[in-house]
Amino acid sequence: MKKLQIIIVCILPLFLLTSCEKNYSKKFTGDYTFKTTGTITVEMEETSSVMDIELTNEIGQLDIMDVDEKDRVLVIKDVLNGDIYTAYAQVTDNAIGLDTISITRQLYIDTTLYLIEIKSAITGVMYGDKIIFNEVYSGDLIKDRSTATEVVGRIVDSDVSTVATRNKN
Repeated sequence: MKKLQIIIVCILPLFLLTSCEKNYSKKFTGDYTFKTTGTITVEMEETSSVMDIELTNEIGQLDIMDVDEKDRVLVIKDVLNGDIYTAYAQVTDNAIGLDTISITRQLYIDTTLYLIEIKSAITGVMYGDKIIFNEVYSGDLIKDRSTATEVVGRIVDSDVSTVATRNKN
């Protein structure tokens, strides 16, 4: 009987420790509807002038999927009438941090079409059924010409947010 008690006393803490291990990815997985809005600040190459540019709002579907790795998920952002972006992300209790993704967006300044080649670092915090993402952009403003592309500016600041609301089943 004493041996059994000793074994139980030694093994019980191990069971308790392993049962306390949390898998935060389950908290985030699901389907969401999102809206992205914001501005970027671009410094123009030739003049060194700075201009604030309001981005076109984006809406669409955001899917967060478990990838069977502890605290890691796959995020799929499907923009309505637009592109699809995918990134892996690390999750903790209330926070999510996506791997850096590359985005190309079209933008008109006056009547001239430009492309923005963006590297986006995205972090988010969950509040109830919503995730508020903060997106930090860096990259280039490019004037698209028929024979070549020309970098005409650099993103020096950004204020871009995405609000994703979990869809009800």
